Amino acid sequence: MLETISRERSVIDELVALSARVALLADDLVTIQNAKIGLARRGPAAIGRAMRLRQMRRIA
Repeated sequence: MLETISRERSVIDELVALSARVALLADDLVTIQNAKIGLARRGPAAIGRAMRLRQMRRIA
């Protein structure tokens, strides 16, 4: 009985951790979407600058 309760508690703890991770990923997705909207509003030149900056960061 105690072993079953321990396993259930472990599963619940893992689900809580996964839920927290999903919430963080959702926040990241919102941040990315907001950045994309901001770039789209600024126009093609801003998108080009952002892409070049991203490439420079990959190289560094």
